[in-house]
Amino acid sequence: MNDAAAIHLDFKLFILAIALLSLFYLGIWFLAFNRSGSAKGREKEKWFVPVVGLDSSKKSFFHHWDVRLKIASLFSYCLLISMISEAIMALFALLISLGAVLLAKTPFSRLLRRMTAMTGFLSMFILILPFSAVQKPGDQLIFIDPFTLAFNLRGLQLALTIVFKAAAIAMMMEPLFNTAPLPATVQGMQRLGVPAVICQMALMAHRYIFVFLHEAKRMNTGMRLRGFRKRTDMETLRVLGNFVGMLLIRSVDRTERVYQAMLARGYDGTFPTHDTFQATGRDWLLGFFWPGIALLLLLLDSKY
Repeated sequence: MNDAAAIHLDFKLFILAIALLSLFYLGIWFLAFNRSGSAKGREKEKWFVPVVGLDSSKKSFFHHWDVRLKIASLFSYCLLISMISEAIMALFALLISLGAVLLAKTPFSRLLRRMTAMTGFLSMFILILPFSAVQKPGDQLIFIDPFTLAFNLRGLQLALTIVFKAAAIAMMMEPLFNTAPLPATVQGMQRLGVPAVICQMALMAHRYIFVFLHEAKRMNTGMRLRGFRKRTDMETLRVLGNFVGMLLIRSVDRTERVYQAMLARGYDGTFPTHDTFQATGRDWLLGFFWPGIALLLLLLDSKY
């Protein structure tokens, strides 16, 4: 056992802990999806489709921050946070990111929906790493009687570190992408050296993913009005196959029409730019602040 400390836990206590965690997750899910505003607002903003620039009309220092420095600063913050190796420092990073979201005046219900969508993936680390981590001298192992499977607390700490860092980085995407209009953000990325083709693809993809979803919803409504109901038979598979094929064909046709319309309006491979960027001393101060906070956490992490 490599001199690992063994702790025996009753199976009933283990089941109680799992039940409490499940109730906590269900409570977060309820708050995220059932108390997120009016039905009209929920219909407008689907939780599984990221809407960029949704809060650009609000007022905070994130909204008035030069887009170029905001992108460079917050991306540097996320990069440094990803290098943290201790759970306590990752937790501090999570709290700092949460504070940034509050300062950016981002709706908390939308943040909960985004984070809830991640929990299915992140929970796998908490379920797997404690049982699969390689045992090292000094590890504390919990044995759940009457089973012989060892629960490694160091593996749990590693899993929590990954979860906290992922949540901290995901939270910081809210003030990064939702405090300025998407065209301004894309232009800022291009000014930082991102190829123009990639910026145009991002702008067009964000615009037409909603057109694609609207077309799919319209076709689905037409099928239901004609009496189609999903069943577990070959006829349903055939109809759904035709549905997907027609959706792709209509998408290609729409793409051709949009491209021809762009050429008719003088498109020459670049989009016209209307935003001017002028960084002030306050912008530079904020630009160094967030990477500085992340660097401080990283230095404390190395000494922990």
